Amino acid sequence: MNNIKKFFKLLRTNGSNGLNGKPVSSLQFYWNMEYEYYNTILVSFRSINYRHPESVSMNISFNTSRLGLKSIDSKHEGVFFEDYLLRMFYPVITMLSKSFENENKAEHLIGKVICENFNCNVCRRSGLIFSAQEQQFTLKLLVTFPTGGGVTVLGNRMHKMISAVLKSVDEKLNDIDLAKMKDNLDCYMNQQIIRSFCASNGYVSFVANGSILPRQGDTDKPLECAIPFKSPKNLEIEIELTNGMILSGMGLRRGITVITGAGFSGKTTLLEAIKLGIYNHVLGDGREYVISDNSATMVNAEDGRYVGNIDLSPFFLPIPYKNIFRFSTKHASGSVSQAVNIIEALQADCKLLLIDEDKSATNFLARDEKMRLIIKDEVIIPLTDRLYEIKEDMGVSIIIVIGGTSEYLKYADTVLFMKDYYASDITSIAKKVVGVQLSSLAPKVFWSKKRYLKYPEDRDVKFSFYSVNTEKNKKIVFASYSADITQLSTILEDDQLHTLAYLLNYIIYRIDDKHPLMDLINECLNDFYVLLQKDYDIDSRYRSWWFSDVRPIDVFLCVSRMSGFIFENNEI
Repeated sequence: MNNIKKFFKLLRTNGSNGLNGKPVSSLQFYWNMEYEYYNTILVSFRSINYRHPESVSMNISFNTSRLGLKSIDSKHEGVFFEDYLLRMFYPVITMLSKSFENENKAEHLIGKVICENFNCNVCRRSGLIFSAQEQQFTLKLLVTFPTGGGVTVLGNRMHKMISAVLKSVDEKLNDIDLAKMKDNLDCYMNQQIIRSFCASNGYVSFVANGSILPRQGDTDKPLECAIPFKSPKNLEIEIELTNGMILSGMGLRRGITVITGAGFSGKTTLLEAIKLGIYNHVLGDGREYVISDNSATMVNAEDGRYVGNIDLSPFFLPIPYKNIFRFSTKHASGSVSQAVNIIEALQADCKLLLIDEDKSATNFLARDEKMRLIIKDEVIIPLTDRLYEIKEDMGVSIIIVIGGTSEYLKYADTVLFMKDYYASDITSIAKKVVGVQLSSLAPKVFWSKKRYLKYPEDRDVKFSFYSVNTEKNKKIVFASYSADITQLSTILEDDQLHTLAYLLNYIIYRIDDKHPLMDLINECLNDFYVLLQKDYDIDSRYRSWWFSDVRPIDVFLCVSRMSGFIFENNEI
């Protein structure tokens, strides 16, 4: 273990015995070593760009004892503390970095410190990692040290910057509001209790009474003066939380749930909250206790998406000049893309499909009796014809927002009616209007349960995937390969794009044509989170990236959109 004071002395010393004024390349000899600060704080520096040794990741480690805790044994508690501490340090580090700014000085003379940013979701992020084995947290900062023209070491300024960062971290750890931290921890652990309760009792979603679902404009902030959610009485359930607290709210059971109502009544707002219920939310978000099945996936129409060798037979009869059992296209239509999105979600073990009529292909959702009589040679098998099969044979639930057709009411187990953001259960009324629940109208077909990724011809090329995020598009790109994942609406952060890009690069070297794609993804994800524990094991090309948690199902759906990849739907 090296003492930080000795390194500081080197930085402040000129001549052959010091670093001040020497070429920045001399810094490389002092990176990748761990230095001891004080109060259990350790610091190390990792090279992220060998051409610019002044740019590093600064990793600051401290023990759980600094939080007043003996140990953290629960995986869920570890994730909570990672997220909570990152939120605690971010404003401190950001303000500190701004204090270095000086409009009268060149940028290379100033330097900067960057902490990973975040949204309202509580999840694992590479900006702060917890090691259960060592009972240690590590805060990762991206630092560019001040230099003389980008050429020489400004040791005194480097010393002041490092000292200021370490002092700020130490002071913030001393000032932790333990009561506030406990309240946030209780909220997070309550969310885990609700998830466990729902999974064990047949519920795919829970929306607590009092939840604030609408957002302020395009932000994550709860809308002021919004109407708090209130469950219909016959759908209301109670869940016992920590300290004997009883939480009541709407529980949606497995099956088919239809949400209907007039325009601007709150239908889509409720569905959006359910969609994001795959994530835990921070205390004060308003959706803390909106919890959904972890595999919930929105399946919209996606005009123009790439489709690679998919079995379309569950939703299409033979198409002229096309093989529906091995269907590929560079520009899918609305109906084809929505059918593919559903098939791929089911291949990825999705247990809750979410559908919004406004974002769907009308000719794919339903076809009424009169249109069936008029169009007798239609090749599209509407989703209504497969609902019973999806629910009963596959054990997959569906929540759908519908306002323009009554066809789905025939299949619904629950019908919610929204009016002015108030929900009511009209299941019995709907059944009287449309009749009893129907079974599948289409003959059963074979659903490809597994998807395989084949060995690409140019895999031996040095791949380097990167992510692109603009106002309208989100893409993962490499050379002639690209995946447009704009419609993967559960990918909310740029850092999740980074994770997907890194995993694609990682996955492509692990293909062996033997393991189903989903198994390969789970294996790679497990290895990836082990790599994050040790920053120096991450490929140097990606050390300047932040990474944020993604679900295996989202990785699967991203890979499936990668144009140029070769897929098989049965064992090879």
